[in-house]
Amino acid sequence: MQNTLKLHHVGYAVPDIKTTAKEFEKLGFLHKETLYDEALTVELCYLEKDGTIIELVCQKNPDSLEAGLLKKNGIMPYHLCFSCKDIFSVVNEMVANGYEKLFSPVEVKALGGKKICYLFKKEVGYMELVEE
Repeated sequence: MQNTLKLHHVGYAVPDIKTTAKEFEKLGFLHKETLYDEALTVELCYLEKDGTIIELVCQKNPDSLEAGLLKKNGIMPYHLCFSCKDIFSVVNEMVANGYEKLFSPVEVKALGGKKICYLFKKEVGYMELVEE
């Protein structure tokens, strides 16, 4: 598994994409794109600097993981995302290694139909997989 995963981005839970994006831009990050996925009720903004990608996640669902984290902790990085070729086999391997699958891989229209999946393990926190 470790050889098949590539760090894709660091995800931040934010209440307002524009405000937080402006702050990252002051740090030299370039705004790549902002997307909205209606099915997942989430706005996503990607910023990049020196090959590092930050994903700002503004979840519009008040019962979501991100909304709960924001209420408890404020703006914060909350997940690492790794890209992989075979998302189903990587998910199965991670589950076999003690990760809890939070939901089965789902297609995200805003990402061109790529599948994503979130997993959790108390020793490392939240992980996201995105299909290449």
